[in-house]
Amino acid sequence: MRLLDLFSGIGGFHKGFEQAGYEFEWTGFSEIDKYASAVYKHRFPNAKELGDIAAIRPERDLPDHIDILCGGFPCQAFSMAGKRKGFDDTRGTLFFEIARLLRHYIDTGKPINHFVLENVKGLLSHDNGRTFAVIYGVLTDLGYTVECQLLNTKWVLPQNRERIYIVGHIGSGSRSKVFPITEDDKRHYEEQLSRTQAKGQGQGVQHTQDRRGCALPRDGQVKAVLTPNRVEKRQNGRRMKEDGEPMFTLTGQDQHGVMVKEATSKGYAVAQEGDSINFCNPNSKTRRGRVGKGIAQTLDTGMEQATIHPNKIKILGNLKGQGGHECHNVHSTQGIAPSVRENHGKTTMVYKQPAIRRLTPIECERLQGFPDQWTSKGNLNGKVVDISDTQRYKQCGNAVSVPIVQLVAERIKNGQV
Repeated sequence: MRLLDLFSGIGGFHKGFEQAGYEFEWTGFSEIDKYASAVYKHRFPNAKELGDIAAIRPERDLPDHIDILCGGFPCQAFSMAGKRKGFDDTRGTLFFEIARLLRHYIDTGKPINHFVLENVKGLLSHDNGRTFAVIYGVLTDLGYTVECQLLNTKWVLPQNRERIYIVGHIGSGSRSKVFPITEDDKRHYEEQLSRTQAKGQGQGVQHTQDRRGCALPRDGQVKAVLTPNRVEKRQNGRRMKEDGEPMFTLTGQDQHGVMVKEATSKGYAVAQEGDSINFCNPNSKTRRGRVGKGIAQTLDTGMEQATIHPNKIKILGNLKGQGGHECHNVHSTQGIAPSVRENHGKTTMVYKQPAIRRLTPIECERLQGFPDQWTSKGNLNGKVVDISDTQRYKQCGNAVSVPIVQLVAERIKNGQV
């Protein structure tokens, strides 16, 4: 089979189709971000790099037949987080480049059998639905039967990420539909994942079975701090000092977790191990829902999410207590050792305060269903290079969720459409 992967990013569509059992003899990918392209080339070394979609000339750059076209066309023009200019934004008009390529193959008498497109939820409501109506009309006018569904990554991974998936097959008829994706489809994915785990395969994906997978401990990240007006006030019976981090909306609360300031009647939410914290616009007085209970919120390109570094008991040797004696009591690293008991030993157990840390690139990969370290290396100008964390966060935020693509691809592969 042959795959045309447009706005390909780091290969989420390609990976999802592969996990659904597809094998491609030819793959072409189009992406203008050089670091995303580098990752794609590293992971799929036999794929043909096509560059900017606007520069693709199918009679010159593409084979005479393609089976599947896929693409997460630029969403900023339709996103609720952006200005939502839609087709007035040049990024929005890139959809018509997809239509141009589809039309080429129709005109040559060898239409592309299926397409799978992805975009943000806001596409459905933009301009009172007229933007989506234009997209739907263009695709149906080309001769495709079109269906769509809003799918949420949280069905299979611990990330709340709603995206619209648009699927088309050439022609009309009474064939079964891809959508809706049902509970049976989700259970099928989970069963398949369990089988993969049992075989010891699927590095990275295996870690996402746990819905608290966004809280994977790692030492030494961002500390919890007090709000500015409480820096020198007593908290839980002791005085704490400002840590210097810009997270001024957060307060450390010992073993109970971390209080996160929110514009609610309660005024805060408590984040504990396994929860996510969205620290975008930390000084906002109107922000709600910063804490995701056991689930990450939608990953973005700037990676504005964190999680809790859990409480720990650390064993130290020869720590001096009051009076210079060694002690083995449990105490906080924020203060001094307590009074030493008569039967003191030569070690002490230190209670480490809960801290806030940013999600790691590996965690972001897992939250999107990629194997561990998928974005860590890239092929840049023929040389394998390390990819910076900044670029890795950006790539994960822009990516499609691999297992969601897999669910859609399986419905197509099984001959139901």
